[in-house]
Amino acid sequence: MRAFAIVLVLSLFLPVLSFGQNELIIEPFSTSSQYLNDVIRGDTTATGTRVNPERVYVLRRGQLYFANAFTQNTGYALRIKAENIAGPKPVINAFRSAAGTYPAQIFQVDTLIWLQNLSMNAWDEGGEDFAIYQTRILNVNRIGSTVYIDSCTLNGGTGTIMQTSVAAQYVEVKNSTFANAGNVRANNLGNGRAIDFRNVSIDSARIENCSFFNINDRVFRHFGAGQVPLRNLTINHNTIFNELAEHGCIGMGKVDGIFRMTNNLFVDNFIFGNDSTATERLGEFGDTDERGPSGAYKMTFVGTMKDTVTATTYAIRNNYYSVSPSLQGFYDSRNNRYDAGVGNLIPLTWYINGKLGADSVNAFAKVPSPIVFTAAPPTAVSMAQWFFLPIDSGGSGKIKQNATFKPEYDWMRVTTAYLTDTLNLTYQTSSPAYTGADQGQPVGDLRWWKLTPVSVDGPSGQIMPGTFNLAQNYPNPFNPTTTIRFDLPQGGAVLLKVFNIIGQEVATLINGRMNAGSHEVVFDASRLTSGAYVYRLSSGSNVASQRMLLIK
Repeated sequence: MRAFAIVLVLSLFLPVLSFGQNELIIEPFSTSSQYLNDVIRGDTTATGTRVNPERVYVLRRGQLYFANAFTQNTGYALRIKAENIAGPKPVINAFRSAAGTYPAQIFQVDTLIWLQNLSMNAWDEGGEDFAIYQTRILNVNRIGSTVYIDSCTLNGGTGTIMQTSVAAQYVEVKNSTFANAGNVRANNLGNGRAIDFRNVSIDSARIENCSFFNINDRVFRHFGAGQVPLRNLTINHNTIFNELAEHGCIGMGKVDGIFRMTNNLFVDNFIFGNDSTATERLGEFGDTDERGPSGAYKMTFVGTMKDTVTATTYAIRNNYYSVSPSLQGFYDSRNNRYDAGVGNLIPLTWYINGKLGADSVNAFAKVPSPIVFTAAPPTAVSMAQWFFLPIDSGGSGKIKQNATFKPEYDWMRVTTAYLTDTLNLTYQTSSPAYTGADQGQPVGDLRWWKLTPVSVDGPSGQIMPGTFNLAQNYPNPFNPTTTIRFDLPQGGAVLLKVFNIIGQEVATLINGRMNAGSHEVVFDASRLTSGAYVYRLSSGSNVASQRMLLIK
């Protein structure tokens, strides 16, 4: 109750404004000669306070914007979207200085960030040879921050494309494409992750209906000394393609609550293979504490630490993987060598299989015929050939060095134009993956099929959460409907109410008994005015609240 009161007190200072007052159109660089970060930073009064704390920045469709320093939203929510008309996404490029350097990131998140229908690049796409990138596109730097990314492209990052450097409250990434994570020309193979949760806690995270390709290291990473749990993670209907897997594919470290991983498609996602002789690679597979027959750590697509205090609930099903003929040919070429068997790919650890029990047979399946995408970059077999080659023969020698690396070994570095105009990750409808997801949908990112995912929290996928949790509503801001998700570890009386900024109750969404499990409810605010609202969930001794913003 105390936390709820604090939220209400803070909300008293937030103005209730109409959509027109909140929205500010930012003109492109070609018109304004202003950097995006300067415009946002300058949107303040003479005393330094924000002109409008509920501001929504709108970028012109098909126009180019530059960031020559990162935008840090200390004390205010940052909301940026494309204008509501048809046309190509606005493009935000990191700007290269005269010294040839880029800012560390485009966005440094200090409260809440909401990005929709944007294309973001870690370099300026000005014809350079990709010798340099900025470190990442987005970094969370304040405890308790929230991240929403919807319908965006995020292209490039030497270290990681998106990172949570401190504990975050909620992360949701939907309908987006991540590409070109890592750059061996400027850094080593151990860098290059799509989403890096570092070793910090996340209260809830949802990665859904996205595509990830051209990745050096892990697609999702939660690793490091002093780890705290990554709670209530959902990875649903994503396509992962052309990943080297230097230290794995999905390394989640310490997890808690619910770990859902459903309806995902993996194609050439473990290019460096299952190699017990690659000592440097093996180092970061040790979280699982599992070793193969050779005594080396076991290499798997997905790995987590074993439960130590609370039991994690695993729901892993309907995931498919495929190996292209060119990559299989490379694996076969190693069969008479000291590292024979690198093509023996293993999706899950023994521990996760044990937690799934009989359901483990539905967790992962290899398609009988390789997946062929309609339009995609070629598999980076040349990267594997260089990696396995000894140093004295001009290769990597299976270590994280780049002195012998040449541009011709690199994967096909794609541009914004390729991502928006050429890339097409549909595949043959004759594949069992085409109907292999929940309710007969295609496995993988459904945007390519112009479909949307069915709920993974419904009866067919119902699992019992380990913790009481109230997620941030989505979308947020919203107009006029939004979805509120919550988890109940046990059944009982449940009350879910909505309040305005002066503490007056405006809606009761749930008042009755509910079973344990994951639930969601749609809130329709058609009759309410624009502004900030608080929703509060209570069940037994558990109480949680979140803030949401209605913009009409």
